[in-house]
Amino acid sequence: SLFSSGLLFLAVYGGSSASAQDLLDRARAALKQRDYREAEQWAARIRRDDETWAEAQLVAGEAAMRARRFEAASEYFAAVPRDGSPESVLAAFSLGEIGRDA
Repeated sequence: SLFSSGLLFLAVYGGSSASAQDLLDRARAALKQRDYREAEQWAARIRRDDETWAEAQLVAGEAAMRARRFEAASEYFAAVPRDGSPESVLAAFSLGEIGRDA
């Protein structure tokens, strides 16, 4: 169906001019509602050069982890640059947690 394939998601939201913060807020809301796939999709729309990108990777990683998609979660967490930022520290910690939980 269109819903499960994600085509509807792209058709409805693909042309949106939502800000990165809006996308991040939507990703967080989806995560809170346990809609892990949607959380990942919203987070994935944030450009790598945006200041919210690292936080989006954390949200996507958390969503993937809760969905027991540990390899995807590892990729999200590993993508966050190790620059000493709070996002960096949390990503490194979360990456270690996957090893314990997987």
